[in-house]
Amino acid sequence: MLTKEKKRSLLEVVLASGFLGALSTALVVYINSSFLKTLIPEAYVGIFFSVAYFITLILIQYYGRIIAKLKNHIVLLIAFGTQVVALLMLAWNPARLSSILFFVILVVMYNVTVINYDVMLEVLTKDKETGRIRGVFWTVVNLSYVVGPFISGALVERFGFSMAYLVGAIVMMPAWLMIFFAYRKNGTVHFKKHKPFKKTIKRIWRNRNLRGIFIIAFMLYFFYSWMVIYTPLYLLDIGFTWDKIGQIFTVMLIPFVIFEYPAGWLADKYLGETELLTVGFVIMAVSVVSLLMVTGFWWVMLALFCTRIGASLVEIMRDTYFYKKVDADDLDLIDTFRNTRSLAYVVGPLLASAIIGLGFAIGSLFIVLGVVLMLSTVLPITIEDTK
Repeated sequence: MLTKEKKRSLLEVVLASGFLGALSTALVVYINSSFLKTLIPEAYVGIFFSVAYFITLILIQYYGRIIAKLKNHIVLLIAFGTQVVALLMLAWNPARLSSILFFVILVVMYNVTVINYDVMLEVLTKDKETGRIRGVFWTVVNLSYVVGPFISGALVERFGFSMAYLVGAIVMMPAWLMIFFAYRKNGTVHFKKHKPFKKTIKRIWRNRNLRGIFIIAFMLYFFYSWMVIYTPLYLLDIGFTWDKIGQIFTVMLIPFVIFEYPAGWLADKYLGETELLTVGFVIMAVSVVSLLMVTGFWWVMLALFCTRIGASLVEIMRDTYFYKKVDADDLDLIDTFRNTRSLAYVVGPLLASAIIGLGFAIGSLFIVLGVVLMLSTVLPITIEDTK
């Protein structure tokens, strides 16, 4: 049994290592597609993202069992170590096929480690403080994503992609050491047996509210899949340099830090989740399409900033609604909910690759995405508000 002091100490390690781990990811997540474009034709970029997320989709279904066998901190150390190796190999820039392989490994690893942190937070927090502690954790993670693109943009502009991957590896190393020394004697985690995947899917489909919030989660990640992969490529096409792109992305991500907590408070006190979900989707749809109507540095920054205002509203309302509908016994639902990201990142890039493969410019993706997001404004109507 962990003492209160020990839990506090471990929580500090979780927050510090979580920041560094997220910063390592944030340094490369917005340059990955452009790096991949140096290896393969632009139309095929989305295909390799889909491959990486398909592997992630499969791995997450077995991740809980792996953690139960090896202990959570050991699995996290393996994942972090694998990320460091992949980042160093990408910095070294080996042959094309090797680079693509390490790219896929990197994407898979940085997407599964969130589960390890979910487990650590679950062990270290009581139900009455779950919202506050997780809110602090995600604020820390979001801060790293504000800082990361600014640094990587400057690094790529001055030194090329290799330096960004190298710095990402260096940043990850102290996170590995923190987890190793803090958890080597405190790594036991017990898992309840998961229900069969088919039963989980049936349960989701038969429950209108669960089905609706899962579709909303999928649509949000679909938005992310296109924006993360194709926004850097689009901005490069219209003449922006990497240092300017880094500055734009830094400002773009600020809404996740400043809007999510107030939006959650507003939903709890005065509104339900469905109203803010609708508002979020409308803002996303309008601002995505507006990207094609602006070219100046400040206007592009404003348009992308607005896309994340909408996304931050949808993100916090999605989580608030879902976690009000489930409890700690619903691990099968929680794991499947996490996997909506992987599914969206399989479907989204494949669809985008097909559109580009047909000869359409990258800019056309924002029109399609705007229409999809506007249609998504009806999704909140299909679920019952929690208020």
